[in-house]
Amino acid sequence: MSFDIECAGRKGIFPEAKIDPVIQIATMVTVQGEAKPFIRNVMVLNTCSHIVGTHTMSFDKEEKLLEAWSDFVRAVDPDVVIGYNTSNFDFPYLLDRARHLGVLKFPFLGRLNGRCH
Repeated sequence: MSFDIECAGRKGIFPEAKIDPVIQIATMVTVQGEAKPFIRNVMVLNTCSHIVGTHTMSFDKEEKLLEAWSDFVRAVDPDVVIGYNTSNFDFPYLLDRARHLGVLKFPFLGRLNGRCH
């Protein structure tokens, strides 16, 4: 699984999870050895233009977007997660943003089913 996020940052200021919302999470899922992904989706806050070959899901609340993406990750249950700067920005930002918004089950993205404390 590969993913990337976009934030609605303020002009000239690097996004901060306590202030700037996540406005988009794009995800592709590929089976090892296959040439093309079998899932291509983008979850967006509010709306966006149609993206050819991609399933677009719109949410009116950022909390719902984050909940939907974490539910999606648990359902896909990927063996490997990759992306551009996911370890140094995307994952930490998503975790901090979900904590700030009170999306309590968000960080439980792994395979330990039933272990949400």
